[in-house]
Amino acid sequence: MSLDHTQLHLQRLVRAVVPEVLGASCSNSLFNDLWSLLHHGGPYFAAADIDLILNKYKQTFLYHNLEREWATFLSTITQLLANNTLLQAREFLLFFNTIRAEDAYSEGSHRSFQSAGSDKDSLKEIIQPYYGNTYEDEALHYLSYTLLGSTSKHFPFDVASIELPANISNSISGLLHKLFEPAILYKKMSDAVSSKGRLRSLLKNAYASALSKELQGYVKLVNNLTRQSVSLVQIYLSLYDEILRLRVLYGLTEKLDVILGGDLLTEVYRLTEYGDPLIKALGDGLFAQVCKPYYQILENWVRDGDLSDPHAEFFIRADPREQGLYQLSYSAADMPAFLPAELGLKIYQLGKMIVFLKAYCHELNWLSRYSTRARQLMYAETKGFEAMSITKLTTVIALQHAEVLNHFTNVVHHKYHLNTHLAALKSFLFMGKGDFIQTLLARGAAIFNEPSNAISAHQLTSVLLEAVHATTVRALPQEVLQNLDARILGLTHGNIGWDVFTLEYKVHGPLEFVLNHRNVSSEYLRMFNFLWKLRRTQHILGVNWNEFRHLQKNTLRQVSCDVRAFKVQINRATSGAMSNLDSRYIWVVSNLKRINIARNKLIGFVTVLLDFFNSEVIERNYQVLQRQMRKSPDSTYQYQESDESLALLLPTKGFLQTHRIRATDLPEPEVVALEDSEFTIDELVTLHSNYLVAITRHRLLNNSASSQGRFSSRTFIATIYDLLELVHLFSGSTSEFGDLVVSLMTNIQLRTGQDDGSDSAIEEKLQYTLRRVKELAQRYDEIMAVFVKDLRGDSLPEVKFLGTLLTV
Repeated sequence: MSLDHTQLHLQRLVRAVVPEVLGASCSNSLFNDLWSLLHHGGPYFAAADIDLILNKYKQTFLYHNLEREWATFLSTITQLLANNTLLQAREFLLFFNTIRAEDAYSEGSHRSFQSAGSDKDSLKEIIQPYYGNTYEDEALHYLSYTLLGSTSKHFPFDVASIELPANISNSISGLLHKLFEPAILYKKMSDAVSSKGRLRSLLKNAYASALSKELQGYVKLVNNLTRQSVSLVQIYLSLYDEILRLRVLYGLTEKLDVILGGDLLTEVYRLTEYGDPLIKALGDGLFAQVCKPYYQILENWVRDGDLSDPHAEFFIRADPREQGLYQLSYSAADMPAFLPAELGLKIYQLGKMIVFLKAYCHELNWLSRYSTRARQLMYAETKGFEAMSITKLTTVIALQHAEVLNHFTNVVHHKYHLNTHLAALKSFLFMGKGDFIQTLLARGAAIFNEPSNAISAHQLTSVLLEAVHATTVRALPQEVLQNLDARILGLTHGNIGWDVFTLEYKVHGPLEFVLNHRNVSSEYLRMFNFLWKLRRTQHILGVNWNEFRHLQKNTLRQVSCDVRAFKVQINRATSGAMSNLDSRYIWVVSNLKRINIARNKLIGFVTVLLDFFNSEVIERNYQVLQRQMRKSPDSTYQYQESDESLALLLPTKGFLQTHRIRATDLPEPEVVALEDSEFTIDELVTLHSNYLVAITRHRLLNNSASSQGRFSSRTFIATIYDLLELVHLFSGSTSEFGDLVVSLMTNIQLRTGQDDGSDSAIEEKLQYTLRRVKELAQRYDEIMAVFVKDLRGDSLPEVKFLGTLLTV
């Protein structure tokens, strides 16, 4: 029946039950109310809506003393709306208007529809033959089998469909379509449950177990309904809530093969936040079951550092390709929605410190006591984490984290002496022990000048021991000195010992993970090689200065005296013309002075560089590191960035003791008073790495584009190496000049007569070498001038300061 025909029949019914005395407005109002309910009320009509319509018109009828007409109105409208479905209501309207005589409308009669039959027959009995309840009885007989996923000859069952007989009415067919939805859902999910052994997931298997219990509840409900119900409508209404639950369960079950276990847990948790009480109750029950294996993984991790997660469903992962702590990683994206995001990193660091204390530090006795206390904390009042509120869970983990962090800090600083080894690395590899490095240079110069492939390990060890015993280094603890070693780099680094020599400080044991994390010790080697070049340059200039001092003090001592006497005579005009020999003497002495002046300038440059890097780069960053390591006496919070670039606000022990938010009466963590700041293992690694990067990747040492000078467009480190290369060439040329002067003076002293011109070859070499020295000095001045401009034009204050130092 179309909507237009339904409206027509409904209008006829309204005219039949509404007396004319109430007017057309009452008829129109009743038509609109009934049509709205029939058209928009859904598959069945709420009793509240029916009562609202009846009460609305009851006062109107009784006000006009229409008690008899009200009885007819009440009976007709009640029976119309008692048909339950829109389809049945339409059939009722058609039947009502078919059996009612047309002349009854023309006469304006308002007799009851019940008069169409006998006085003893009800409306339901009159229209019963038109509905064919004989088939419904047969359907009820087979319905229990179909609802439980079993096939029958009446309703053949396929995997995803059920075949209906062809000779049933549309109303029965529509109702069976709705009834068979839970049957198909049950069948599919039942098959999924039977295959749960193939699921490679603890959480998915827990969900399958919970789903199995839900399906068992559905089976029990169906068995009870089919024994007690007398109509398909009654069964459908009783199953309506269960159908909604099955839909939700089926939606989750369909995702089992496409999402990870952790994502499934988040999906289930979202149901617990649903607004519909029915869905929320379902979510609460599922979550209580599915979260059990997840909380078990969490308990094992924060209690024993054991990552029992065979299917990678936890937000902490272990990479089997790595070794030790390097296996572990934290994935913020895999954090479940029911845990606070800021708690994830704390959980990760807590378990990681336990692993470090167990596998690296062998703190087995303390860990055994901690594990016992942690178990008591978890199970004293509840059945573990799964029974705790999120607030209490957060508080318990905070207490455990505070206890483990305190012991970890105590072990690292007082058992393994972290600060002692940091100081040793600075003293040796950053050349903080000046007397030791100077002695090493002096004692090993002869060896370092040899070809790199001719230097033996025994020679290096001998030089190293001599330097240790001859300097203040010998007073250092034995655990420090035994880590010190000297070695030769690969031959690709250079041809002589100076190029391939390096010191090595090997940190063994637990601290190796902190101080050599991901081979970060190569940064120490990088800085040592640079400082070694500066020290070598300084040493070469010192040797060159000593050579010239020896030359002037011995070979040219008498010549210098003669030159001074001759100059006095010239000034007094007591002698005649200058001899050729005298002019040679004056030329040699004056040029030696010029060379000494130029050398002093180079020595000043290298000295300023060494002092700058020692004080402004190395020492300054080391002091920053020490302030971070040392707890401030009046600080409440300490701020530090982790290697995940997350800002951590870490409360001090005193703050925890006085301001702890407690979900219940929990025991105090066992901590000891420390003067050291408490950092997790990853925070210590980050502190140390930042300290090294601040030194070795300083703007003056960096090759990046950001380290280029404004005027030269070259990196600072490239310019420094150019200047050092010029210094080496200058030292070599001046040494050659000194050797030629010695040869010249020796020839002059060996001759007994006048100059015969035999020294011309030596003099030519002297002239050439002197020009070379002057060219090098001039080139140095040019590069230095631009370098100073670059330094003074930089934005970093310490770089500007270096430019000022080199200007003075």
